[in-house]
Amino acid sequence: ITLPSKLKTIGSNAFYGTHITSLTIPASVTDIEYYAFVGCDQLTNIKFEDSDEPINFVTGYYRSFGSAAKEVYLGRDIIRTGDYPNERIFNKVTEVTIGDKVTAVPNYMFDGNSELQNVLIGTGVKYIGEYAFRNCGTSDDVTELKVELGANVDSLATCAFQNCKKLQAISLPSALKVIEARAFEYTGLTTLSIPASVKRTGYYAFEGCESLTDINIEESTESLEFVTGYYRSFGYNNSKTVFIGRDIIRTGDYWNERLFNNVTALTFGDKVTEIGPNMFNGNSELQKVRVAWTQPIGINANVFGNTTYQTATLFVPGGTMDAYKADNVWSKFLKMEASSYFVNATATAGGTLTFADQTVSDGSVK
Repeated sequence: ITLPSKLKTIGSNAFYGTHITSLTIPASVTDIEYYAFVGCDQLTNIKFEDSDEPINFVTGYYRSFGSAAKEVYLGRDIIRTGDYPNERIFNKVTEVTIGDKVTAVPNYMFDGNSELQNVLIGTGVKYIGEYAFRNCGTSDDVTELKVELGANVDSLATCAFQNCKKLQAISLPSALKVIEARAFEYTGLTTLSIPASVKRTGYYAFEGCESLTDINIEESTESLEFVTGYYRSFGYNNSKTVFIGRDIIRTGDYWNERLFNNVTALTFGDKVTEIGPNMFNGNSELQKVRVAWTQPIGINANVFGNTTYQTATLFVPGGTMDAYKADNVWSKFLKMEASSYFVNATATAGGTLTFADQTVSDGSVK
């Protein structure tokens, strides 16, 4: 069916139980009343035309599109009213594209869409709501849930991607400021880079990410706040390699709780000016600690545990070993070596540069 461009309202039960297979909702539509498309089981493609004006869904006990809709394009903001304003609208979506005129993904919008495989979010979106994609992509038929966040997303709300076990990778945009509590709890992330723009992460934001082995906290002169809970922020994961490029401030009821577990290699950037107490105490698998400071910063002895001091190797910048050996705390490391810290190189035409553990081919930068 082709809906006319002057259509304003689609009434309750208007297309209930019909056999339509595709649907375009014109930009002129301002209201869709409850159950308008319930029972349209053959509906596999839905497009909401672009508009600067939001569309209002009057929600009922059942989802507005029931078990329909495999592919969805949202070209405008959606507002839900009625008795169930947090009820998700879609149920069986496999692909979602969110256009540039959309400013927010509402709370619970795609919660529980177990067959979801691909999400593309436009540049207009700034806010991903609470539980917006919780429990998505969990079906045995889904190999991987792929999500591309828009460049201007600045806030990820509580439980935004919680329990998305097939979400293996995500690129967080440089506009992001806040990652709220449990946003990525129990996801399948394997690597993570927290942009320098992020000001705060809520408690348990990455708890239970058992496949997470590489964490990069980008460099910044501004501190990053971790709101702590009873469990470690990165607890029960396999965070083997960690780079910390800025000061970390822990707040909350358990501000003294260590953030990481099972770290084997740890690197501090030169913008770090302090390390809080107990930050890495208990990481008995820690083997390498690399620092960039030409003068050792003062730390409490309980930053690291006795096992780390006895078995891990501390790598310090060349020419600074005497200063570290003279420090009351850093000198507790029984094994200490001088090493280069970062190498930035571009190979010119006709040659290859080789450094320790690094090869730079023609035209590449590492």
